[in-house]
Amino acid sequence: MTQTYSWFYNLLIDVLSPLIQNTISTQLTNAIQNVAQTKINEVLKQVPIRQSIKTPLVFDIGLLRDPEFDSSSFRLYESGASYDSLNPTECPKDVCPQRVLPNTITQRMAQVYVSDYVANSMGYAAYQSGFIHVEVTPDMVPSTSILKLNTNSLNGILPKLAATYPNASVYLDIVGTRAPAVTFNSTTEATFTVYLQIEISVGVKDEKVKAITIEGDISGSATVRTNNSIVYPAIGRAATFNWNVTQSSIGDFNSKPLFGATKLAYSTVTNVVNNKFKEGISLPTVEGLEFVNPTLTWSDGFFSVEVDFVYHPPTL
Repeated sequence: MTQTYSWFYNLLIDVLSPLIQNTISTQLTNAIQNVAQTKINEVLKQVPIRQSIKTPLVFDIGLLRDPEFDSSSFRLYESGASYDSLNPTECPKDVCPQRVLPNTITQRMAQVYVSDYVANSMGYAAYQSGFIHVEVTPDMVPSTSILKLNTNSLNGILPKLAATYPNASVYLDIVGTRAPAVTFNSTTEATFTVYLQIEISVGVKDEKVKAITIEGDISGSATVRTNNSIVYPAIGRAATFNWNVTQSSIGDFNSKPLFGATKLAYSTVTNVVNNKFKEGISLPTVEGLEFVNPTLTWSDGFFSVEVDFVYHPPTL
């Protein structure tokens, strides 16, 4: 992150100090006032920033090293790593490649570079913590859905399953087989690949019997748009589906209708997610700080956001 000095000192004192209680608040305020010109980097290093995603996942943007300063700007090097707070594990380099970010100075008040390391680290942490796991039961299917999780209803997709287990409930267990992979680039903005195993079970006499297991991956694209402090994410169409049958208790069967059904399911999920976020997501900010005309630019391995600020100090 690169920023100009003009508003930053007042922001630190007026915004950060009220958030820290008792003696820590006093010490931080005094420290900022006393060493703002020569040792502000030491102050910043004492303010780690961690955000809980979903317990126990944590997103960490604490400083990696000393900030850099010149006569008109400063640069912060922040982590952007995610991890399981109960079992912190560094993301392997082959999963979370490090990117070399530009060392340019913006004419705007601030510029933030975000590499695809951030997305891959978050995906790896979610995978390690077991969050890429969904169980779908018959009662979760909307009443308006044409297809139900019942072998009779799925006869057109899996006729041999319906013949083997007539009128039986169907259960889906979807789990990630490895961490998802995300790449930022200048052409398609963001591409992703998720690696999944789908286990199909049927209900037989109060027990679930594993019938079919498929494994594979889905690749697709995603975009992000901004409007001041609102972010508009959207998932695109999947480019490829690669599936293999790894287990079947019903013998050989025609798997093409089943693989085709995964495309329909992906399309349905995509529509639900995009509709959910069509109003956008408000970026986290602090009272009195207003984003002005953010500009988002995609490059290979990272994207950047340039933005101006208007800071309205609280009235006493």
